[in-house]
Amino acid sequence: MILTALMYIPLYQSNDNMIGIAGVVLITIQCTVLIISIYPTEKALKEHFNDDGTRK
Repeated sequence: MILTALMYIPLYQSNDNMIGIAGVVLITIQCTVLIISIYPTEKALKEHFNDDGTRK
């Protein structure tokens, strides 16, 4: 959230189009990072838990 706010500070006096484009870029980056983080999380869960949810 802090990084998002810092990105918008320089755009404070910009027009609506520029703020909208920056928002779309920011959301795209955040969604990409979120989707990419799924793989290592799933891998770690499979290493530490059985299919029924008990610890290995």
